[in-house]
Amino acid sequence: MDLRLVFDQIAEDYDRQRPLYTAQMFADILQFCGPDNKGQQALEIGIGTGQATRPFLQAGCRVTAVELGAHMAAVARKKYAAYPNLQVLQADFETVDLQLGRYDLIYSASAFQWIDPEIGFPKVYALLRAGGVFARFGHALYRLPQYAPLTAAMDAVYEKYRPQFYADPKISLDKVHPQYRQVLTSLQPPVPDQKSPAISFADQLAAHGFTSITYKTYQQVLNYDADSYVALLATNCDQLSLPAKTKQAFAAEIRDIIQRHGGRYALSDTIKLYLAKKPSR
Repeated sequence: MDLRLVFDQIAEDYDRQRPLYTAQMFADILQFCGPDNKGQQALEIGIGTGQATRPFLQAGCRVTAVELGAHMAAVARKKYAAYPNLQVLQADFETVDLQLGRYDLIYSASAFQWIDPEIGFPKVYALLRAGGVFARFGHALYRLPQYAPLTAAMDAVYEKYRPQFYADPKISLDKVHPQYRQVLTSLQPPVPDQKSPAISFADQLAAHGFTSITYKTYQQVLNYDADSYVALLATNCDQLSLPAKTKQAFAAEIRDIIQRHGGRYALSDTIKLYLAKKPSR
């Protein structure tokens, strides 16, 4: 199975467990697009289960969404069945045929990193109308210092199982572009927010012709008990790619560590938003 499709196996769990975005972030995107969003043509790259879709539909955008996974696409269609201004296409964004110069807004929530940048940036640029907006956003989860003993214990578990991540022979990384494959397989612990990745992405936007490049962050704290944190981890592609028995053993050890350290855990969530425009003619 293509690694890009592992989330499709757990679409409902993904929808329940993954953290959501802040209302202020959506307000900032819509404001960047202009004072009146009603009737604007929007394209969502990787709708997943639709966790980032509702604000654009409620603003009156006509949203076309592309989703690689059939189950994810079905969940999104069901969730927004009452919205006639949404069309969900089950397709690969890299190859799907879409009308050039059509879209006022193209956005992607926690999905654009899966797109080959040599395909993704030029295609987004070509699909946008002159003056159109590209918005990319996602979560970056960081450790809080007050949980240092707990995270140190979890690190030992990760080191134990790390060689087995992506070891399930049914899972293939072949269709993951090399740049992101390296990120996935390095599996380094999360560190505080750094400027270098933001600068790198902004540089890529500029190199592909985008202007008015803006970077914003939004902060929230995510609180978990042992079961809910294990449920969150179970939606990560590295855990999803473990063989079944190993997956259960990994989850049991993480759950036990949290329970032995007071039964609670929290992460700092930095939501990172990049905004850019295709120049007006």
